[in-house]
Amino acid sequence: MRGVIDLLVIASPDNEETARIIVLEDGQAVEYVPEWRNVDLHKHDLLLGVVTRHVPHLGGVFVDIGQGHDGLLRLKSEDPLPSIGSRIIITIKREAEHSGLADKGPILSNKIALAGRYAVYRPDQKPLRRSLLADLPPTEAESLFTQDLKQLEKRYAQIVISAGSGPAPRRLAAFCDPLVVRLQAFATRLKSIQVEGLDSYISVEQLLRAEMPDLLPLLKLHQQHLEQGLAELHGLPEMARAVSERVIGLPCGGSLTFDRTEAMHVIDVNSGSCRESSPAALAERVNSEAVKEIARQLRLRNLSGMIIIDLIHQKNIAKQEMFAEQLQEAVSYDRGRVTVYGFTALQLLEVIRQAH
Repeated sequence: MRGVIDLLVIASPDNEETARIIVLEDGQAVEYVPEWRNVDLHKHDLLLGVVTRHVPHLGGVFVDIGQGHDGLLRLKSEDPLPSIGSRIIITIKREAEHSGLADKGPILSNKIALAGRYAVYRPDQKPLRRSLLADLPPTEAESLFTQDLKQLEKRYAQIVISAGSGPAPRRLAAFCDPLVVRLQAFATRLKSIQVEGLDSYISVEQLLRAEMPDLLPLLKLHQQHLEQGLAELHGLPEMARAVSERVIGLPCGGSLTFDRTEAMHVIDVNSGSCRESSPAALAERVNSEAVKEIARQLRLRNLSGMIIIDLIHQKNIAKQEMFAEQLQEAVSYDRGRVTVYGFTALQLLEVIRQAH
């Protein structure tokens, strides 16, 4: 059974404008975002922009979205040409690119998508179903999808009305904001949303009020002047260092060593100081603890690509395959897409993970 979720938002000590996000599952850290700002714009965010220039040679218009660069909105031949100075509801198709040579502004789209927990509403297009529904019974999934879609339709109508007044440019709805993504993913299991720092609390409250008002009762302010901060209270004062540590200890005395090559991640499992009555018992104890911790570390570090795991070898092939099955079960809680391929001829466990 999946555990309860506590979501921590902790003001960064060296930058008041940013905060860290830590997701706890049954009290254990499983996801970490080192830098979050409510003002950042992300791909698929819904924006109210102001048209600044017609650019026929680029097939569209430039739109002020409140960033350093105007965004380019390409139009089809049948699309009406918006007048300069007019307000327009658009979404970010590709985020701005910053390099040493030149900065490129974002690419925009007038194909609107408003996402909820179970549905994605698209005006004048067929709605989409979210992947969360795949784990639910068909009747329950259909009911949740229909309810969510109705709420999104109502919300979009309100957004269109609100876009007619107030400041512009501004963000109307967040989509890929790291906090919004996690709130949507864990909404049904959320126990609390704990925030440290008044500025961060106000940002989270505003975001919840606009995006998910039903979660507001879970919001709690942790006063910064208290003797223990949120990170210390939950035993997580050095998260930035913890997710980059090369060697991670296991309760039994064994350890995991993480290395990165150009092509893959490599995780080596060592028995360390662990002692058992036989080599087989030693391998079983260390490997059983290792696969659970590896599944957690994949989420916490958000590793992606090919991952090779060198478990403690066993002559009993059936026992060895059991560890692959245990890892498959453990990664089922991961929001990233994880495929456990099994063991190679050299008894190395192959895994592919797509980052969340």
